[in-house]
Amino acid sequence: MATDRSATVPDPEHPRIVADELFDGEPRVSDRRISVLDVYDRLRDGAGDMTPEEFAETFRIEVADVYHALAYYHAHTEEMTRHREARTYASEELRERIAQDWLADIDPSPDMNE
Repeated sequence: MATDRSATVPDPEHPRIVADELFDGEPRVSDRRISVLDVYDRLRDGAGDMTPEEFAETFRIEVADVYHALAYYHAHTEEMTRHREARTYASEELRERIAQDWLADIDPSPDMNE
C-alpha cells in the first residue's frame, strides 16, 4: 500500500485524492498507487473496459474512491490533460532511449561478398 505521509490534498473538495512524488505529482487515490488517469482511462464515462464496481473489485479499492477519482478528473480536466501529455512525453522519450541503446548494441552484419 502506498504511504501518504508526504502527500498533499490538491483540492479540499476531493479529500480522497492526493498528490506527491510517487507519480511526479500526478493525483492518485489516497493510500493507493492508482492514479486518477488510470481510473478514468479504464472507465471513460462508460465507454471503457470496466464498470466502477469491476474496477473497485479488481484493484481492491472502495467503489466510492473510484467515483472520487472520476469527480476529480472532471473537476480538473486541464490539469489531467497536462499529466496525460507528460506521460506521453515520458513514454516517447523512454522508447527513443531504448531504441538508441538497442541499435548501439547491434554489430553491423559482415559483408557476405567478401
